[in-house]
Amino acid sequence: AKADPAVRAVLLRVNSPGGTVGAAELMIQELTRFRAESGKPVIASILEVGAGSALHLAACGDGIFAMPGSVVGGLGVSIRINDAVLAAEKLNTNTNVVQSGKYLTMGSSMDKPAQDEIDTHPQKVLGLFKDMVTEYHRNFAAAIRVRRPALKSTSGVWDGRVMTPETALREGLIDRIGTLQDATAEAARVAGLPGEPRLIAYGRASSPPRTIYAVGSNKSILASAFPISHPALDLPKTPQFFYMWAADPNPKLR
Repeated sequence: AKADPAVRAVLLRVNSPGGTVGAAELMIQELTRFRAESGKPVIASILEVGAGSALHLAACGDGIFAMPGSVVGGLGVSIRINDAVLAAEKLNTNTNVVQSGKYLTMGSSMDKPAQDEIDTHPQKVLGLFKDMVTEYHRNFAAAIRVRRPALKSTSGVWDGRVMTPETALREGLIDRIGTLQDATAEAARVAGLPGEPRLIAYGRASSPPRTIYAVGSNKSILASAFPISHPALDLPKTPQFFYMWAADPNPKLR
């Protein structure tokens, strides 16, 4: 889109509850660089869900539309830590780890503290993760405020709640409630395009988009060969920090 002179504006479809902190920061950097280098306007259109880092990505453009039935918000940070120590003991299995520091395996589902720290170690680990979540959230909120200056630091949106588009509009999270066609018309207006704009949908060669609503598959070839899905298997093997609204305690990563 950046190199194509025929592309005058970008319509960014958003339909995600968010994702990991690292992936979010990478996508935000790329979109910010695209706008700076191309000078082409970017209008975001939230379809079903625009929450967490997905909403942050949308805020990096020149305007945010949300469908009347969209779910918006989820401006928070979370990390899930599984504890499999008791389950392993019941199965009579044991994992021995030699490590240089007592917190080197913090977050591992098999993190077993020394005998003299059984009562205090879990609380200390959770405290360390809490400090990280707080810092990530502070940086997250600061970045959102830069792009959405109408938001107030005292606004209730910072506790991770999701809301209707009407509430999101009042809070300053979005600019307008409208359809994908409305967002398309706005992108054409901002770009100074007369008449009906022609849309070009980018997608993978293996799953080309057929309509403007089409969603390409993000599954790997291996996943297609072995279509097995289970909450415990879909979670990452190591804890990850998320900018994400997570109503499902075991979300399938997207």
